[in-house]
Amino acid sequence: MERKDIQFGVEKVQHTWYFHFDAGTGMIESMSVVQQSNSIEIPDTLAEAIHKGSENMAFYKVLFENGKYKYINTVKVTPEDNVPNNDDFANLNFYKLQENDLESKIVFTHTDKQILISATESMKHTIKDSFKKDSTHRFYVCKKNDHSILHKMIELNLQDLVDQNITVPVDVEKKDCSIFCRKILEYSHV
Repeated sequence: MERKDIQFGVEKVQHTWYFHFDAGTGMIESMSVVQQSNSIEIPDTLAEAIHKGSENMAFYKVLFENGKYKYINTVKVTPEDNVPNNDDFANLNFYKLQENDLESKIVFTHTDKQILISATESMKHTIKDSFKKDSTHRFYVCKKNDHSILHKMIELNLQDLVDQNITVPVDVEKKDCSIFCRKILEYSHV
């Protein structure tokens, strides 16, 4: 009786790699093959480069643009001339909601003295896939174009927008106020 040769080795299983990130800051917290609530898929080549040490995941950040999340390398810089900038510095974390026609957004419909908050269908999917059940987000109803005078703060659980629209009474009309928040998604104030 003839015996077949036994072959030993490791069978490599194909995995999908994910960056796990903080939705508020976009900073990468970890990387694994298990998808979590705030995760974005990355290519195998990037995951292998991070494992080998030729790339560092601390150099990456996740941004929300055009209705979806994407990761960028924040360290690779193109050389440019150092020209002094005399422009005013803007706080990029403090965002004024404006009207827009993007497909994926949270919509603030301001009528009389109440605001109806809703999410488009594509935004509902983004919220469901990207945020935890207790992810709250704050919106600030302020004096028109002046975020230093607060009329009302709205604290909203983003998961609530998946199932229903939310109505919030305010003591100010649309023409007299602006709404501000931290920029983690797309919004529209109509």
